[in-house]
Amino acid sequence: MDTRLRRPGRLDKEIALGVPSKEQRIGILRCFNTVTRLPLTEEQLERVAKRTAGYVGAELELLYYNLVREIDTKHLPFDEALTEVQKKHRPSSLRNATGLVGSDASLTLDSFGGMDDLKALLRLCIVEQLANPGRFRRLGIHPLRGILLYGPPGCAKTTLAKCLAAETGMTFLSLSAAQVYSPYVGDAEKLITRVFNEARTNAPAVVFLDEIDSLVGNRTTGMKGGTGAVNMGVLSTLLMEMDGIGQAEQLASALSKDAKRVVVIAATNRPDMIDDALLRPGRLTKLIHIPAPDESARLAILRKMSIRIPFAEDVNMEMVAEQSDRFSGADLQNLCTQAALNAATEDLNATIVTMEHVLCALKDVRPSLTKEQIEWYHNYEGTRQR
Repeated sequence: MDTRLRRPGRLDKEIALGVPSKEQRIGILRCFNTVTRLPLTEEQLERVAKRTAGYVGAELELLYYNLVREIDTKHLPFDEALTEVQKKHRPSSLRNATGLVGSDASLTLDSFGGMDDLKALLRLCIVEQLANPGRFRRLGIHPLRGILLYGPPGCAKTTLAKCLAAETGMTFLSLSAAQVYSPYVGDAEKLITRVFNEARTNAPAVVFLDEIDSLVGNRTTGMKGGTGAVNMGVLSTLLMEMDGIGQAEQLASALSKDAKRVVVIAATNRPDMIDDALLRPGRLTKLIHIPAPDESARLAILRKMSIRIPFAEDVNMEMVAEQSDRFSGADLQNLCTQAALNAATEDLNATIVTMEHVLCALKDVRPSLTKEQIEWYHNYEGTRQR
């Protein structure tokens, strides 16, 4: 727009019409609900509003009427119908979004086994602070802006981040080094800025930085030559964007408003390679160790997997958990898949997986973790707590 139009005496008043908040989305949906032949319940409207961050009024109208039509004509369960409609009707702000990961209503922190203390901590840090910000503000607790999940490979760091986003209804944007780096100068920085802008527009949102050690590196080690210069640019941009999140929340707090939250969750197998500037308060404030599953956690994981794989009654899960020392969650999934393949190899018409198939799989599948690896992460956790 020509700046002369914005001079005093012409277009004096500027009003920003932002993306509706969750409460505003519920109000918009209620308007549609009063004129439809098959109105949704209040609880269903809440669930729609929770899963439609980033939708504007016209997009909510299109989604609502298509949802009612799906339920009426195809007789689908509500959650299944909503998932189908959302696949067809994305908000315009997310149609070309970088790193967008679709939400799954069935994905929650309880959908995988073990780590009960860890799940309770994550619920307190993210879920409760998002649902009841006033309670924490009264105690002088600032919302958590960043979390670093570290631990051995295959121990559900990425899955935990997705579960958090799905359980809270937050938009989930994921970035990795493969997506960010480009042969063209400045493209990596532009991509990071674009992702954070998309997250702010579609807040509440999670920006997930996978393998952050390879994404930004450390200024004291491993930043040499041309690659080091690119890493420096990416790190500087990331720090600036994370500080921008904090400034927006401070302004909202000063105005007694609830900020639309953007949470950065980073994951790494090498926490010692993270630049210290990222670990300062206000950035990746909370460091959470995701350990290799112990025997009780392995048993819980195996029981969760038995929902999907038809194990016979003779399968002794306690014994399998005991004999799978140093298995990560991914290793246990591989073990169960191999046991099912053993059953299919023996008989293509097999309907159950027996203990014999599981024991054969235990001989073939080896743990990916070593004792030294597990001890290293525990030692690192000890040094951070001192």
